[in-house]
Amino acid sequence: MNCAERKNIVTLTILLLLFALCMPAQASNAIDFGSAGSVSITIAPEGEPLPGVSIDVYQVALLNADGSFALSAGFEGCTQPHFDMDEADWDALAAEAHNCVEEAETPLFSSALTDSSGTVSFSSMPLGVYLIECGTYSFNGRTYVPSPAIVCVPCMMD
Repeated sequence: MNCAERKNIVTLTILLLLFALCMPAQASNAIDFGSAGSVSITIAPEGEPLPGVSIDVYQVALLNADGSFALSAGFEGCTQPHFDMDEADWDALAAEAHNCVEEAETPLFSSALTDSSGTVSFSSMPLGVYLIECGTYSFNGRTYVPSPAIVCVPCMMD
């Protein structure tokens, strides 16, 4: 066996292993609907942890046992989330959810400040979709205004 053949076999083996490890989870088969999740966020501009940054979390939708989502109170006007959404769809949902928060008295799920390591954690989160809003902060003479973000609990990554 020559060098090129060995390289092809090694490459094929690695690709097969990656394929096996990265198979996407199926929403209703792989999720324990009786569990809760958690989200941790770290604010560290230029690698420096930043304590005292305000993080607000809003529950946009709950995950149903059939793998669909039910929009939460205050977010009824938002796009219905689903697992086939692409990055642009999730970004659009974050903007819509942010507008709902700005325009109405949407219930806050949780709020906290980052600790000395620049981290904040939220636990006991029912499975669903959450809007994360980070307060404006300054570091080394620069002011940061983070965009709202959407996270899924659990995170279903391909």
